[in-house]
Amino acid sequence: MKTIRAKLTVLFVVLALLGAGAAFSISELLTSRLTDMALAREVTSAERTLLSRIQADSRQALLMAAVVAGQKGVQEKLAAGDREGLAAEFVPAFGALKKSYDIRQFQFHLPPAESFLRVHKPEKFGDDLSSFRHTVVATNTRGEPISGLEKGVAGLGNRGIAPIIHDGSHVGSVEFGLSFHEKFVEQFTAETGVPLAVLIDTPDGMKVIGSQLPDGMDPEAVLADIAAGSVTDASGRYHLDALTLTDFSGENAASGILAIDQAPYTAIRNFGRILGTGAAIALLAIVAAGILYANRNVFAPLQVVTNQISELAEGNANQEVQGMTRSDEVGNIARALDVCCANRRAQVELEEAKSREDENQNHRQNRIETLIADFRTRSAEMLSAVTQVNGELQDTASVLESAASSSASQAEGATHASEEAASNVESVAAATEELESSTKEIAQQVERTTGVIGQATTGVEDTNQTISGLATAAGKIGEVVTLIQAIAEQTNLLALNATIEAARAGEAGRGFAVVAAEVKELATQTSNATEEISSQIGGIQTSTEAAVNAMKGISATMNDVNDYTTAIASAVTEQTAVTSEISRNIQGAAQQTKSMVGNISQLDHAVTETNTSSETVKVKAGEAVHITEEMRAEIERFLEAVAAA
Repeated sequence: MKTIRAKLTVLFVVLALLGAGAAFSISELLTSRLTDMALAREVTSAERTLLSRIQADSRQALLMAAVVAGQKGVQEKLAAGDREGLAAEFVPAFGALKKSYDIRQFQFHLPPAESFLRVHKPEKFGDDLSSFRHTVVATNTRGEPISGLEKGVAGLGNRGIAPIIHDGSHVGSVEFGLSFHEKFVEQFTAETGVPLAVLIDTPDGMKVIGSQLPDGMDPEAVLADIAAGSVTDASGRYHLDALTLTDFSGENAASGILAIDQAPYTAIRNFGRILGTGAAIALLAIVAAGILYANRNVFAPLQVVTNQISELAEGNANQEVQGMTRSDEVGNIARALDVCCANRRAQVELEEAKSREDENQNHRQNRIETLIADFRTRSAEMLSAVTQVNGELQDTASVLESAASSSASQAEGATHASEEAASNVESVAAATEELESSTKEIAQQVERTTGVIGQATTGVEDTNQTISGLATAAGKIGEVVTLIQAIAEQTNLLALNATIEAARAGEAGRGFAVVAAEVKELATQTSNATEEISSQIGGIQTSTEAAVNAMKGISATMNDVNDYTTAIASAVTEQTAVTSEISRNIQGAAQQTKSMVGNISQLDHAVTETNTSSETVKVKAGEAVHITEEMRAEIERFLEAVAAA
């Protein structure tokens, strides 16, 4: 049983057999339960009918006794002891009462239980009944009417006894006894259709007082069988039931046997079995028809679809799928198979497109590597130029510092000379000549300082341009990184589309889904690398901007130094003119000396500022060297990250 058809067929057959067995069993169980309940109900009804009939006769006997006890003449005669008067009144009518009401006994008693008059046997009276007629004793003792079964001399009877009251005094009782023997049994069986037998227990054993049981049934043997647990007769037709008949005091008075005919219930059971068997056969026929229908309309189309799926698994995606027009699950499978074939064809096209994309990717990768190599060369050249300019800038700052120191020394000498000129006007001429010589030397130093500062300014501007070029190159690298990131995002999108198509393909697209997942992972890694590169480019651009700002600060400082040296040159020129004026006009020595002292003070201040500026240039140049090294390291890390991506 390797095929679904065989498994389902076996399953349906087994379920059909189980269902047929269950249907038959349920039908048998329900029929048995229903017939048993109906039989039990009939037995209970028969028992109640029997007991009700006995109680009805008891009430009838009591009613007749009460009617007689209520007659005033009866009360007076019994109180007067007029037996002849009572006999004359009732003995003639007893025959008619016996025939009409099946009365077996009609008698009057004196308390406590003395027979005063037996209407049914007038010749016998005066005997004491208290030893066995407990109903009479109870009525005369309590003054209450009593009815029910009671054994007497003539046997078991259904009796009704009423007290007789005369002028408020209890004077005796009257009794009616109805038949409870063969005639009662015959009447009950005729009226209800249920055979009845009644037995009483005597010192000699069980005695049958009436039996209408079917032929062959002995009441005593049946009662013994029922006591032993048997509930049916030997033929199985009759259900046997025994019940106890109690007397007026609730004691056992007799035993009744009811024989309920089970033939109708047996017929119902047989009909239920026929229905259960028919239902089981019908269920088997329905299942057989269902199996034939399933083979033709389900299993055969499924086999066709299975064969087409096998062809798809072997790579035939161009087959014409059958059964797509069906509206059931087979049609759904066929339509899904057609989608799988279309997905397989799309997968082949996607693989071809991926191959072309791989070629384009390799081409782009080669292009990126070429750009990286070119950028590495250009950045190395620019960084070398920046390093060279920084070295020259440091040298220039050193020269500027030396010149400023020399200018400071000469300014100090000029100050000393001016003081000597102020204190000794007579040596003005000599001091003027010496001052003129010193002023010329200062002018030469200032001229050289101005030249050096101009070179430093030019170097700073060149460095600024170089760093600006580096920032431009970093921006181009950022554009390249943006291009790489766009390619990675496109690759990731293609991988996602491939994954979706693979999912739509189901089991056939599982292998392609793995490849698509790897492509997606590679695209994700490329995207992460480009983000890292973008971060590094941002760091480079930040460092470059810092370097550009530093160069701008150095350039501004150089311009300030140039202004200071220009001021110094102007001051020296002015001092030279003053010295010449002193030489031409010795009489204004004092005034010119004061002017010279002020100019020399300005010169000293300018030289001090020049010295400070040169130190600033030197520090900035050192910072530029450090920034250049950091820029070199960042560029190298960036290139390594791009190459690794």
